[in-house]
Amino acid sequence: MKLIVVLESKAYIYDLARLSILSTIETVANLKGLCAFSPNQENCHLALPASVTSGAVLVYNAKDPQALCQIQAHKSPLATMAFSADGTFLATASEQGTVIRVHTIPQASKVFTFRRGTYPATIYSLSFGPQSQYPPLLAATSSSGTVHVFMLAPTTRQNDKKIPGIIAAVIPELVTDMVESEHHFITIHDGFIPGTRSICAVAKSTNGSGETSSSASRLDRPRIFVVTTSGYYNQYSLLVGPGRKGTFTLERECTLLTSASDQILARFVE
Repeated sequence: MKLIVVLESKAYIYDLARLSILSTIETVANLKGLCAFSPNQENCHLALPASVTSGAVLVYNAKDPQALCQIQAHKSPLATMAFSADGTFLATASEQGTVIRVHTIPQASKVFTFRRGTYPATIYSLSFGPQSQYPPLLAATSSSGTVHVFMLAPTTRQNDKKIPGIIAAVIPELVTDMVESEHHFITIHDGFIPGTRSICAVAKSTNGSGETSSSASRLDRPRIFVVTTSGYYNQYSLLVGPGRKGTFTLERECTLLTSASDQILARFVE
């Protein structure tokens, strides 16, 4: 079991079983303590910023600390990043906040580009769905107060064609992103108060009785949990399936802050 401690210019990898430091990694100035960690046994990866002026990422093998690859993910500095459950995908977002990219590890290849929106926003959190979840999902929350859900699967769009390699090499990256990027699979508007910091998580599907289901069904209902620094918790149920545009239902909404009588107020949405 590993513990990652990130300071302004260093990151420490601890072995909790022996209560010892496995490695000390010198980093660029990292005032936000930005990192992503995959505790997967086979793909135990640690990602750290590699630049203060661009969105470069260094990925390390946390079991035998050494650099695996470097990814030039964005032109602007990084805002947040997250590993998939199995440690084979890394999602990144820059301070610009209009585009989210997904890269394979350790190949460092870009496999998905998702467009959050046209106007800049701060992306507060990224979260992959469980490894067994189908279809595979990636959720994001931003300062716009919106929850964005993307599907990690290629889509067939007759009007959109991938830019040929020769053309892509000579036109700006922004243009290629506009042509190649996928849009929201599900968009939850007004998920929380705009400007409020938040964190999200994707949970397994549920069947009709509300119990978790480990096998893929024709129509799955993964859940999205959102918690904000203002003390609110929202739970959404998504309806997704092959060839469908996803929809969602707000299942639970409550405040985690106690009232004067130490009661937690909650509202369940039928």
